[in-house]
Amino acid sequence: MTLRFYFSDNNKLKVYLMSSLTIFEKGDYKPVSVAFRTHGIAALEEISKFQEHFGIYDTDTTINSIRDAIIANYLGYDLLNMDKHGFDAKKSKSNIINK
Repeated sequence: MTLRFYFSDNNKLKVYLMSSLTIFEKGDYKPVSVAFRTHGIAALEEISKFQEHFGIYDTDTTINSIRDAIIANYLGYDLLNMDKHGFDAKKSKSNIINK
């Protein structure tokens, strides 16, 4: 099967299934257990509460920030870089001076 997308004269998207949909033939697909899906949904519901509390609504950013915070905490760093470039965390200057 192949998906073909085109816009008609009135700009409505039309989708046609054809005989060879190659996008679905790529990858290494394996079964996912009901337990995995159920626990995954429960975990994402908790992450959603966390996101609401801290006002971070992008899940990738949330997971990366949590990971960075765990590592920063382990290293004794108190600042996280919220930009995507540079080091993930560092000690604040006041923290360095007080040591």
